[in-house]
Amino acid sequence: MIKRGQIYRDCDGWMFCTTFVSPAHIAMIYKNGCVKTSTYRRFKNDVEKSRTTFVAEYKTWQEAVNSKEFNNVAED
Repeated sequence: MIKRGQIYRDCDGWMFCTTFVSPAHIAMIYKNGCVKTSTYRRFKNDVEKSRTTFVAEYKTWQEAVNSKEFNNVAED
């Protein structure tokens, strides 16, 4: 299930986090600060066809954008 606070990587390698999810639309924030919107149906299709890969999930999108996964920080 797609929801807020999930981190994904798109087919071009760009990391983004879902910040808003409704039955019709999704908003995503990318590492460079850009915000993009998509229809829920298109996003779900991209995930199902492996054009977008799930990375991690957090309770809030704020926690997600501050996470080690989103910022490519390796664990010691």
